[in-house]
Amino acid sequence: MSPTYRKAAVIPPRLLHFERDGDVLVIIPQGDCSSLQLATLEAELKEILDQISFEEVSGLVVDLEQAPYFGSTMLGGLIKLWRSMPISRGRLALCNVSSAEHEVLSATRLDSVWNIFPTRTAALQSLRSAPQAGQSL
Repeated sequence: MSPTYRKAAVIPPRLLHFERDGDVLVIIPQGDCSSLQLATLEAELKEILDQISFEEVSGLVVDLEQAPYFGSTMLGGLIKLWRSMPISRGRLALCNVSSAEHEVLSATRLDSVWNIFPTRTAALQSLRSAPQAGQSL
């Protein structure tokens, strides 16, 4: 009688890690986000959107240190997150933005809507300072 082997389930790596820093949700995209499948991103965004809906979240920081490139799908995901903030709409800050990402944000004029900081610490401090009114797209 030969042994029976089970095929192990392959769990894909997470694209969007997230963690809480007090009342701020920090989202940390992992790797190249320039050519994402919408279905993959949507599945991961749902978990983050649930956090925003059910928890006291006063702001979002997106730390792009591990993701030096993003495309239109990721940009759409960021806009979706930003618009999901029910109480403090517009309280989204980006940090560790690469020069390529700066170009995309500039071309879409999102650099005038979202604050961009060199470090996560600076972004967190900004969100915790005086509240800012969000601008709508």
